[in-house]
Amino acid sequence: MRTALAISVLFVLAACVSSTDAPSSPDDAAGGAAPGLEPAAEIDPFTLAIEAGRWRVIIERAHEGARLAPNPDGLAGDEPDALRIDRSLKEGAAELLKLRDQVCSKDLVDPVICIFKNWPSWTTEPATSDTPLVELQARSEWLGEEVSNFSGAGCEAGRRATGDDLFCSVE
Repeated sequence: MRTALAISVLFVLAACVSSTDAPSSPDDAAGGAAPGLEPAAEIDPFTLAIEAGRWRVIIERAHEGARLAPNPDGLAGDEPDALRIDRSLKEGAAELLKLRDQVCSKDLVDPVICIFKNWPSWTTEPATSDTPLVELQARSEWLGEEVSNFSGAGCEAGRRATGDDLFCSVE
């Protein structure tokens, strides 16, 4: 119920944004006006925050809808191990980006590690059952190394904030 209320509020607030607030060109939408040109109207941070927040809510609801959709083959949850593993690794990579953003925005790690220099292309490809297990293992090892750059800092922050020495204990 709260999610539906939050979505309703976001849509109502977003409706308050006039069409003149929309970017006038693809360049405006991609990162601002051309160099040396000032935007035609000042951007309201409150309105932009609402607009940006809408995307997360829409994505969450779309995830829920996709989870509720039947499997194309009609099987209930029976999918190849390789597909399940590949999807988990790709979801983990997406979550890593979120963790990185949160940890880095709070200055919990050295800013140098906050910039991924060699983000692998497999993270942006659709999940498949065709990837060999040896490749999936290598991807899992990569993800583990990258996660460790940020998870320690986040877990330590959680331990300090809660006083729970087992804050990130998974057993």
